[in-house]
Amino acid sequence: MCFQLGCFAWDFAVITDMNQPLGNMIGNGGEVDESVDLLRGEGPADVTELTIHLAAQLLLNAGVQPDMDAARKKIDGVIQSGEALTKLSEMIQNHSGDLDAPRERGAENVVKAYDEGFVSRIDAERVGLAVIEMGGGRSK
Repeated sequence: MCFQLGCFAWDFAVITDMNQPLGNMIGNGGEVDESVDLLRGEGPADVTELTIHLAAQLLLNAGVQPDMDAARKKIDGVIQSGEALTKLSEMIQNHSGDLDAPRERGAENVVKAYDEGFVSRIDAERVGLAVIEMGGGRSK
């Protein structure tokens, strides 16, 4: 699969299951908080792994790094050093924002199982629509 954007072409795709949740939160504010946590080196393991993989692939395709291992080390390095978080903060400031300002979040609703067992299926679309109804997302 090839994606064309400006003068860059990427010949990769990462297939993920949209019904398999990533991270621990649902909703715009919570997901942004998890992304900031990731750049602090404290993000959920699954989100961190996917982010590092995608960013490393971009470095490979841009010819910035010679192989996936070097690209992953580079991405991990800019996260661990705080360089990635600093760059995000600069980008937000350039748009008159403040990374440290509280983000709007809907009320927290913890969902607990009534019985022991395993979740075998999640209807992510219905969960997403419920989050919007609770104020944790956007309808437009």
